Amino acid sequence: MGSTIISEATLSSLPAGWWPTNGGFISLDTYSDYTLDYEAMYRRHNNVKICVDFLARNMAHPGLHVYTRDKDNGRVRLREHEAVQILKRPLPNDNKVTTYKMLESVLSDMFVSGNGYLLKIRDGDNKLKGLLRIPYMLVSVEGVLTPTLYRVNLGKSELKIEPSEVIHFRTYNPHNNTYGISPLEGLREILAEEHENTKYSSKFWQNAARIGGVIERPPEANDWSDAARANFRAQWESLYSGQDNAGKTAVLEEGMQFKPISWAPKDTLYIESRKLTREECARAYHIPPPMVGILERSTFNNIESQNKSLYTDVLGPLFRSVQDDFDTQYLSEFPDMQGAYVEFNIEAKLQGDFEKQTASFRQAVGVPYMTANEARERMNLPRIDSPEADQLVTPLNMSTPATYQEPNDGKSVDRTAPTPLPPSVEGVERQAEGGKKAAGFTVKPEFPEITEEAVKDWTELVSKTLTRQRDAVLPLIKSAKSLPLWWDEERWNREVSADFFALSKTTAGAYARAFASQLAFAYNPEWMEEFLKTNSRIAAENLNRSTYEQLAKVMGGEDPLEAVKKVFAALLASGLLRFVMFRVHELENFAEYDVAEKSGLIKTKTWVTRSGHPRDTHAALNGVTVGIRDTFPNGAMWPGDYRAGASEVAYCQCSLVYGRAKE
Repeated sequence: MGSTIISEATLSSLPAGWWPTNGGFISLDTYSDYTLDYEAMYRRHNNVKICVDFLARNMAHPGLHVYTRDKDNGRVRLREHEAVQILKRPLPNDNKVTTYKMLESVLSDMFVSGNGYLLKIRDGDNKLKGLLRIPYMLVSVEGVLTPTLYRVNLGKSELKIEPSEVIHFRTYNPHNNTYGISPLEGLREILAEEHENTKYSSKFWQNAARIGGVIERPPEANDWSDAARANFRAQWESLYSGQDNAGKTAVLEEGMQFKPISWAPKDTLYIESRKLTREECARAYHIPPPMVGILERSTFNNIESQNKSLYTDVLGPLFRSVQDDFDTQYLSEFPDMQGAYVEFNIEAKLQGDFEKQTASFRQAVGVPYMTANEARERMNLPRIDSPEADQLVTPLNMSTPATYQEPNDGKSVDRTAPTPLPPSVEGVERQAEGGKKAAGFTVKPEFPEITEEAVKDWTELVSKTLTRQRDAVLPLIKSAKSLPLWWDEERWNREVSADFFALSKTTAGAYARAFASQLAFAYNPEWMEEFLKTNSRIAAENLNRSTYEQLAKVMGGEDPLEAVKKVFAALLASGLLRFVMFRVHELENFAEYDVAEKSGLIKTKTWVTRSGHPRDTHAALNGVTVGIRDTFPNGAMWPGDYRAGASEVAYCQCSLVYGRAKE
């Protein structure tokens, strides 16, 4: 049976069996002329270049570190050894080769061809002095089970190199062990298809998509001769084509009509083809699609999870492979480096997510781990000329090693452990921890979850307060002729007192409810409001007075505007946290005391000193027990009680242990 096709508007008949056959299956070599080498595939196919560059850059960025083990099997980083210096500077400066460039180029070679080569450069004494990348296309490897010789084609000459003189990075090859197979081999058909599609699209736009419209002549019009048709076309193009003729009105004759024709890019499936090639290249290199710009099915959550998998499933095995190659082929050059190993500095890549890194460190350490000036250095900000900015601040409810400053003598102290408690207090705490409910049962309230939340809330409030004051003061400094003009004491005392009172009720109320629940006592938080109103006013006035005094000291300088900025910067960096910690601890002590006193269940209270360098008066009070309604020898009802005077209150870290009556 024959077939009929349309060819040039003519019906043609073909005999049966005209189609090509091969054992019953069609066999067409569509891309037989696609024989590009790896270099050309990298240069011409942007999707390949994107994937190769992505892997090479992300692996070269962390840099290489060298480590060894001490006698206790501890990890020690080497910085001055010759092996480290060569990695840090692979070649003399005149060669303009950095560690990053060396790694990027040799890893790109491996991802393009399956092989990357570094030549060991030696001096006259045969001592290793540098590393030089050899482009993969210049190298051929002899051997099957192991490399026996490397040949480098230099054009007019050939360089023969022993295997010991080359660091060879390679991918897996099922055929032999001497050289790797390029990942591009698995993509050759996909890239050939893209190549043909690109040629087709180019011809399509050249031949078809340039048609802006057609001119139709009515059927009854006279026949055109070839010369008349050519003449009309020439006139039309000269009158209406080109930028000089843009916007002109065309005039048609003999009932002619112009019909515009447009082509949509989607009709060529060009974009879809490009996306498919990008996805196939990403799969070939095991790269999560969003990492190379394929975002159609991406969400914030899956991008975040795929970013994590980048360092475990994608770069992790590659890092391990390259590290092992350096260990066996590079560090073996140095006899004194037995047991040493090379690692990529993965932490450098994790630094991009500073928020998560900070949260992780804070959770592991439990306390702030940077001083204010260390944090400012990371942010490229100038140092603060204040001793407090170089001290590590420690929350008052923590007992961890830290350096801090007590106000009674101004000495910096290394607190490596809390002050040992007297035997009586140690026994009190152990009894409380045992949970015994017998005669003389003692209670040591501790609510770290409430403290953590309260510190966060007070930090936010005080930060906003200082920022608001700064923004109000700075514009007035240039025009102010006397100090009262730029500091509105009445306003700040009123506003800050109101803010402090609102948050004090929340903070103290949380501690009171928690302690009352522990005592099985129905406590009404409204009982403490009158005290908190006065207490908040005093705290606000003290904070405002301290801020004003620090500002007043710098107003007479040459540049008061800049000096005031530094004062507020220091307050926000270090002074804020110290005030917040004390404020929260003060409210906790008061709330717990008020619950204990009003419950009728507590008969005694014992002063416990927590600081590693307390005031002399507080050190003398450590372990002192008085009745629940009695004052301590320093005049305070509880640590932080303002009735004892400012010298007994500021930055106090002490607390109370309560003695309960017989049940």
